[in-house]
Amino acid sequence: MLIDTISILVADPAEPVRQAMVAMLRHQGVSSCHGVQNLKRMRTAVQDHPYDLIVASDDLDPDVFRLLRDIRHDRVGFNPFTVVTMMVTPGSARSFQRAILCGADDILIKPVVPHKIVARTKHIAYHRLPFAATTDYIGPFRKQLGLHEKTPLLEVLNTLRDKLDGKTFTLSSLMDAVTASMTKVKGGAARQSWAAHGIQLPPGVEGL
Repeated sequence: MLIDTISILVADPAEPVRQAMVAMLRHQGVSSCHGVQNLKRMRTAVQDHPYDLIVASDDLDPDVFRLLRDIRHDRVGFNPFTVVTMMVTPGSARSFQRAILCGADDILIKPVVPHKIVARTKHIAYHRLPFAATTDYIGPFRKQLGLHEKTPLLEVLNTLRDKLDGKTFTLSSLMDAVTASMTKVKGGAARQSWAAHGIQLPPGVEGL
């Protein structure tokens, strides 16, 4: 497991928490690990670098969920399939719901001790939920979303797992992999929309 090859972004407004997480991840061998303290820096970071994992706190900014949703919809950054872990305030049903709706892969209740991030990073890399796609949502399939029972389940790009397994990416090969997964997502969204309206797909559309 080549943990030194992965790239992680930690977005938390609390300096002691952020620094402790970054320090722990680096101690565990993650050489490319960066911390940011606000939404502006988070946006800049994902626009400048293709992270394999984003760990974000719900109190970073009210718009952190919107930014993550924009990442999922390929409006910001390099990789809409970056693994996302959200840290949410205990008892905040709204934050939990918004974390689901923005397409987070993993949701942890705060406080999150740094070594737990290391363990969860390895776990989520190999136990990631398949994705679902609609016109409004791209992210892991969850029952709470109330998606149509015929919603296709999609295996999408997972650079976190791939790099842990020794695969390397150039920017060009990453973009090719993103395009291939996004083609699946767009086809899945189309099929979900047709199924939701009870329309049988014509020949050829299944292959979208």
